[in-house]
Amino acid sequence: RPIIASINAPARLISSFLDHLLTPIYNNVTENITFINSTDLIRKLKEYEQTGYLTSTTLFVVFDVTDLYTMIPRDGAIAALRRFCQKYSTNGKIGNLKVETIIKLASVVLDTNSFAYKDKYYRQIKGGAMGSPFTMVLANI
Repeated sequence: RPIIASINAPARLISSFLDHLLTPIYNNVTENITFINSTDLIRKLKEYEQTGYLTSTTLFVVFDVTDLYTMIPRDGAIAALRRFCQKYSTNGKIGNLKVETIIKLASVVLDTNSFAYKDKYYRQIKGGAMGSPFTMVLANI
């Protein structure tokens, strides 16, 4: 999988902006199904047990998707992002941005991943960049 330093990438500031805009919303929405640390895990397991969700037949599943960020289908990711933004927007906006503006900015981040190798320039056409701040929240959405 390609791992490229993106600290000076053209869309780095846009990526950081989208990450700061959307991550708090994502974290709020998934708070009940996300484990922050081991203490949070124990607390939530006790809650599940008290509500009857955790029984002796409960199965736990862990997924590890190889190369997740670089394998994200772009069209599917943008469609999921659009649905997420529409669902959690107020009057078609998140913050001061229209949902369509967020989608356009996300497309810029995904479409400007490039790197040089052996004096040749390449553009990443699948997934998102590993080092891009926005890629993690997009993969989660």
